[in-house]
Amino acid sequence: MTINSITTDIAAHVLVTEVKLKERWKYEPLVFAIPSSTHKWSETKIDIYPNPAHDVLNINVKAVGAESNLIAHIINTEGKIVSDTSIKNDSNSLDISALNSGVYTVKVLDQNQIVFVSKFIKIQ
Repeated sequence: MTINSITTDIAAHVLVTEVKLKERWKYEPLVFAIPSSTHKWSETKIDIYPNPAHDVLNINVKAVGAESNLIAHIINTEGKIVSDTSIKNDSNSLDISALNSGVYTVKVLDQNQIVFVSKFIKIQ
């Protein structure tokens, strides 16, 4: 396993793991730092599963030391937001049954700052 540290900007730092599973690479964002209103950094862990997903996409949020007022955007390959949902610091289930099959991006925002980005595959 290789761990890379990628700095996206002053507002967020991202740790990404690369895991090779049976000749396929899987990229998983692990920890994101979110600035709080007092400009102190707090750590948040966000997981999405299953991937690929059929009817439901789960977003698990574990925020440490921060109030989470998070919004999850699901974006299609054309860049259009097809779902916009408030999520909380816990397990969240999003109904994706109405989406067409394909690759989508999930962006989680806290006060209009991106704190998590990941792709998932929607299957029928």
